[in-house]
Amino acid sequence: WPTLVANKDREIARLEGLYRRGLENAGADIFNSRAELVDAHTVRLVAENRTVTAGTILIATGGRPNPHDALPGHELCITSNEAFDLKELPRSILIGGGGYIAVEFANIFHGLGVETTLVYRGKEILGRFDMDIRRGLHEAMEAKRIRILCHETLEQVENTPDGRLSARLK
Repeated sequence: WPTLVANKDREIARLEGLYRRGLENAGADIFNSRAELVDAHTVRLVAENRTVTAGTILIATGGRPNPHDALPGHELCITSNEAFDLKELPRSILIGGGGYIAVEFANIFHGLGVETTLVYRGKEILGRFDMDIRRGLHEAMEAKRIRILCHETLEQVENTPDGRLSARLK
């Protein structure tokens, strides 16, 4: 587990460097600052209190998982952002969601020997993908013993007396 996490960190740093160099070599100006879009061709850099203009503006904000604050016990959960920050590999994991990140993490954790369950509220994983691919991947994952529960949602997450987490579905 520590080797995997270290390799992941090293690969992300390598890729970020490649992307940055590619943009710089293409003549892009890169601003690592909070910015406000003023109009179609103007951005205000908040920290520098100045504006910059361009014919084309790319806003690359990155993405963040959307926490489920209404879920009782949500504070006990982690998102994909924290998955590789776990101090040790868990024995079992429940992953909420059926998109490509959830499916990817289910396969990663299963491949590392973790008992893995994927819970998805929809009819089939990978909602916007081709149905044959979705169904085939679902079957392949179940054949590997990844448990997939469709038409299910998390109702509550709580600590158990033995220190584990318990998830109740509805």
